[in-house]
Amino acid sequence: MEEGASSTGPSAVELLSLANEFNELGGYYFALYLTILSGYLVVAYVAGSRLTRGQLRLVNAMFVLSSLYFLWSTMTMWLAGLSTYVQAAPDGWVFSLYLTAALNIFLILAMLAGVFAGVQFMNQIRHEKAQ
Repeated sequence: MEEGASSTGPSAVELLSLANEFNELGGYYFALYLTILSGYLVVAYVAGSRLTRGQLRLVNAMFVLSSLYFLWSTMTMWLAGLSTYVQAAPDGWVFSLYLTAALNIFLILAMLAGVFAGVQFMNQIRHEKAQ
């Protein structure tokens, strides 16, 4: 490149590096989601039957809201990473991009199912131990 010539945009290496950072952040948010889910399941198992209605509502609200926040954050980062890969990826990576998109969608749906399964587990624990 000649001296004084301006760059028209980021290089493919820079875009791929940015995409990797998005994916790392998505993984970080996914790990936080798993932590929230695990903590909720422990609370459900250990103290679920002894919680008052107010405590149950508070625990459920905190779990659902924080889980959905981390689900949204994970999805946003992974989709940002995927769209950045699309801008920089060589043409031979098309299959890999579709496979990555399908995997991301599957993991997001699994995370959403985890929220419903956690609340269902809490309900089962409360009804089993209440009898």
